[in-house]
This record gives sequence, C-alpha cells and structure tokens, in this order.
Amino acid sequence: MQREARRPLSRPRLDNGSSWCNYILPIYSFHLGSEHMARQQPEILSPLSSAILFALAGGISHGYGIIKEIERITDGEMRPNTGSTYLALHRLLETGLISESDGPGKDARRRYYRLTDAGRSAARVEARRLAQLVRLAAAKRLIPRSAM
Repeated sequence: MQREARRPLSRPRLDNGSSWCNYILPIYSFHLGSEHMARQQPEILSPLSSAILFALAGGISHGYGIIKEIERITDGEMRPNTGSTYLALHRLLETGLISESDGPGKDARRRYYRLTDAGRSAARVEARRLAQLVRLAAAKRLIPRSAM
C-alpha cells in the first residue's frame, strides 16, 4: 500500500503574505522580557514549593534542614527527596521567592536559604488559597468540619 504524501504544516499567513508570528512574537517578548519572566511569580505553587516556603517562614535553613522541617510540619505526610527539593529550591531562587543567606556557621558545604519579601507574600497567598480549599472541602462534606 502506498501512503499519501503529507503536506508540511504551514503557518497561517496575513494578507501581506507574512506569518502572524513575525508580528506577535516580538510584541510578546517585549511585554514579557527575560527580566520580567525571571521574577514572575507563579500563580499556584507546587505542593513542594509551597512546603519549602512554609518551612522557611520560620527562618533561614539549609537544604537538609528544609527537608526535615517539611517532614515535621506535615506530620510525615510529605517526605521530599533531595533531588526534587534542590530542583524546587533552584526554581524558587530563579523566581526571587527565596534567596541565599549566610548561615550560622562556617560550613562551606551547606548553602542556606531565606524567604524574600516576595516569597513571604507568596506563602501568605498560598496559605489563604489552601485554607479556602479546605473550607470548600468541608462545605461539600469531603472532610469533617472538625478538621478545620
């Protein structure tokens, strides 16, 4: 059986024959330049990123200390591994929600992190969002009201 030759996909063209991408992409990159995108706060954080922000709300800590604090504040429900934790820390650093900080010792092997003002604000927003979801779940009788 012989297959029919497929036409290559083409971009939609404007009336003057040029691609719409030639007009849209420069406008998009102008408004969302690399500096803005690097500092743009995600609307909803991943559960691990939220837990990291909550763990750092108590003060500066190093990576392993953050993992242990997450385990403590979630009563062991979350046990993040080191790889995913350090990847999330890197993303939070890039977005400006956390920053590196001087630690309480001279241990060069450890990097310490702290919340930035934007990170504290994001943690508050995320806490309110999660509280609203818990209230909704209780109203829908998915969890007992006593869980609130």
